[in-house]
Amino acid sequence: MGAEEFEHAARGKTMSDAFDSAVSDAQYAYGHSGYTGTIAEKDGYIDFGVLPDACTPSDLMDWIYDSCPETESPLGKTFGDLAGAINATFNDKWGAACGFTIGPDKYLFTGLASS
Repeated sequence: MGAEEFEHAARGKTMSDAFDSAVSDAQYAYGHSGYTGTIAEKDGYIDFGVLPDACTPSDLMDWIYDSCPETESPLGKTFGDLAGAINATFNDKWGAACGFTIGPDKYLFTGLASS
Protein backbone atom coordinates (compact mmCIF):
# COMPACT_ATOMS: atom_id res chain seq x y z
CA MET A 1 0.00 0.00 0.00
CA GLY A 2 1.25 3.44 -0.89
CA ALA A 3 0.43 6.99 -0.01
CA GLU A 4 -0.74 10.05 -1.90
CA GLU A 5 -0.30 13.65 -0.86
CA PHE A 6 -3.42 15.74 -0.63
CA GLU A 7 -4.37 19.31 0.06
CA HIS A 8 -7.98 20.17 0.60
CA ALA A 9 -9.35 23.65 1.29
CA ALA A 10 -12.72 23.83 3.01
CA ARG A 11 -14.99 26.38 4.61
CA GLY A 12 -16.68 26.06 7.94
CA LYS A 13 -17.72 27.97 11.02
CA THR A 14 -14.85 26.21 12.81
CA MET A 15 -11.87 24.16 11.68
CA SER A 16 -13.67 21.07 12.93
CA ASP A 17 -16.72 21.84 10.79
CA ALA A 18 -14.48 22.44 7.76
CA PHE A 19 -12.62 19.16 8.36
CA ASP A 20 -15.87 17.19 8.62
CA SER A 21 -17.08 18.82 5.40
CA ALA A 22 -13.81 18.05 3.59
CA VAL A 23 -13.90 14.39 4.66
CA SER A 24 -17.55 14.09 3.64
CA ASP A 25 -16.85 15.66 0.23
CA ALA A 26 -13.92 13.29 -0.38
CA GLN A 27 -15.95 10.25 0.67
CA TYR A 28 -18.70 11.27 -1.72
CA ALA A 29 -16.23 11.82 -4.58
CA TYR A 30 -13.88 8.87 -3.96
CA GLY A 31 -15.90 6.37 -1.94
CA HIS A 32 -15.94 5.03 1.59
CA SER A 33 -13.94 1.86 1.00
CA GLY A 34 -10.53 3.13 2.08
CA TYR A 35 -7.17 3.62 0.41
CA THR A 36 -8.38 6.62 -1.61
CA GLY A 37 -5.27 8.73 -1.04
CA THR A 38 -7.50 11.62 0.05
CA ILE A 39 -8.51 13.38 3.23
CA ALA A 40 -11.27 10.74 3.47
CA GLU A 41 -8.64 8.46 5.07
CA LYS A 42 -7.99 10.86 7.96
CA ASP A 43 -9.72 10.55 11.33
CA GLY A 44 -8.64 13.96 12.55
CA TYR A 45 -6.31 16.90 12.17
CA ILE A 46 -3.82 18.93 14.14
CA ASP A 47 -4.37 22.69 14.08
CA PHE A 48 -1.05 24.34 13.30
CA GLY A 49 -2.44 27.87 13.26
CA VAL A 50 -2.74 30.63 10.70
CA LEU A 51 -0.91 30.60 7.39
CA PRO A 52 0.72 34.06 7.00
CA ASP A 53 -1.00 36.37 4.51
CA ALA A 54 2.04 36.51 2.24
CA CYS A 55 2.16 32.71 1.88
CA THR A 56 0.06 30.65 -0.47
CA PRO A 57 -0.87 26.99 -0.02
CA SER A 58 1.73 26.30 -2.72
CA ASP A 59 4.38 28.06 -0.60
CA LEU A 60 3.33 25.90 2.36
CA MET A 61 3.68 22.69 0.36
CA ASP A 62 7.13 23.72 -0.92
CA TRP A 63 8.20 24.49 2.65
CA ILE A 64 6.96 21.12 3.92
CA TYR A 65 8.70 19.28 1.05
CA ASP A 66 11.94 20.99 2.09
CA SER A 67 11.43 19.35 5.53
CA CYS A 68 10.22 22.59 7.10
CA PRO A 69 13.55 24.36 7.45
CA GLU A 70 13.70 26.84 10.28
CA THR A 71 14.74 29.80 8.17
CA GLU A 72 14.04 33.47 7.91
CA SER A 73 11.17 32.79 5.49
CA PRO A 74 7.71 33.89 6.58
CA LEU A 75 6.80 30.25 7.16
CA GLY A 76 10.00 29.58 9.07
CA LYS A 77 9.31 32.59 11.29
CA THR A 78 5.69 31.57 11.85
CA PHE A 79 6.10 27.83 12.33
CA GLY A 80 9.79 27.43 13.23
CA ASP A 81 9.20 25.77 16.60
CA LEU A 82 6.53 23.54 15.07
CA ALA A 83 8.53 22.55 11.97
CA GLY A 84 9.32 19.05 13.20
CA ALA A 85 5.74 18.39 14.26
CA ILE A 86 4.36 19.69 10.95
CA ASN A 87 6.75 17.51 8.97
CA ALA A 88 6.06 14.41 11.07
CA THR A 89 2.29 14.91 10.89
CA PHE A 90 2.36 15.53 7.13
CA ASN A 91 4.38 12.37 6.48
CA ASP A 92 2.24 10.02 8.63
CA LYS A 93 -0.20 8.44 6.18
CA TRP A 94 -2.13 6.79 9.04
CA GLY A 95 -2.15 9.81 11.40
CA ALA A 96 -3.89 13.14 11.52
CA ALA A 97 -3.94 15.73 8.75
CA CYS A 98 -2.14 19.07 9.10
CA GLY A 99 -4.67 21.88 9.49
CA PHE A 100 -4.04 25.56 8.78
CA THR A 101 -6.30 28.60 8.84
CA ILE A 102 -6.05 30.39 5.48
CA GLY A 103 -8.79 33.00 5.82
CA PRO A 104 -11.97 33.87 7.62
CA ASP A 105 -13.87 30.57 7.95
CA LYS A 106 -11.47 28.95 5.44
CA TYR A 107 -9.04 26.16 6.26
CA LEU A 108 -6.44 24.06 4.48
CA PHE A 109 -5.82 20.41 5.31
CA THR A 110 -2.83 18.56 3.94
CA GLY A 111 -0.75 15.46 4.41
CA LEU A 112 -0.21 11.96 3.08
CA ALA A 113 -3.06 9.47 2.97
CA SER A 114 -3.03 5.74 2.37
CA SER A 115 -3.74 4.68 -1.20
